[in-house]
Amino acid sequence: MGRWVRGLSQGAEFAVVIIGAFGFFILVELLPAPPSASEGRITSAQLQFLSVYELIVFAALAAFLAARGFSLKRIGLGPSLAESAVGFGLALTMMAASQIVGIVLTVLWPHADEAARSATFATPGVGLAMIAMTSAINAVFEEVFVCGYVITVLKDRTDPWTAINLSTGIRLLYHVYQGPVGMIFVIVFGITMAYYYLHRGRLWPPIVAHALFDIVALADFGSAP
Repeated sequence: MGRWVRGLSQGAEFAVVIIGAFGFFILVELLPAPPSASEGRITSAQLQFLSVYELIVFAALAAFLAARGFSLKRIGLGPSLAESAVGFGLALTMMAASQIVGIVLTVLWPHADEAARSATFATPGVGLAMIAMTSAINAVFEEVFVCGYVITVLKDRTDPWTAINLSTGIRLLYHVYQGPVGMIFVIVFGITMAYYYLHRGRLWPPIVAHALFDIVALADFGSAP
């Protein structure tokens, strides 16, 4: 089994990682939405499922990549206080960008506010500890694979903007549920995180920024992208 895994092509490895990490979420986007989905709310049970699912898939894909000789250290994952501060700055920048995007859309599209409200995934009644845990796990999971892995394996094989655009495109595919207004910000967020990582090679700041943004959204302190 190990020899077969090591013998896979780079393209096959890429497919296994991306489909393994995000295939389920993309598939869910293609299925008819249940009536409760129209409320735009994520329940505590759904947050628990997401955390457990992502931990299991993360462990499986990390083991697969390790068998291929790809260490997660390669993507610059190590946390530090300085990089956490940078991540906090990135989060504030993205929150400001979301407000700017909202203002521009309101001017160009009178129904933007209504569409944004329908896209929110704030969850009243869920404890902050649950929100923080889920946000942290989800941020690590997403940024490791959609940003760190994708950019790392593509940056030496193609031009930088192809790597950035593909990373952002994959991110967009599993955020379709956020609606047209949310998707616009997902594009802005995805390009910013991918561009930062491509030029800095450090993944912890995007992880911190992502986690903080999710906490704000889920805790209903503001609308989410």
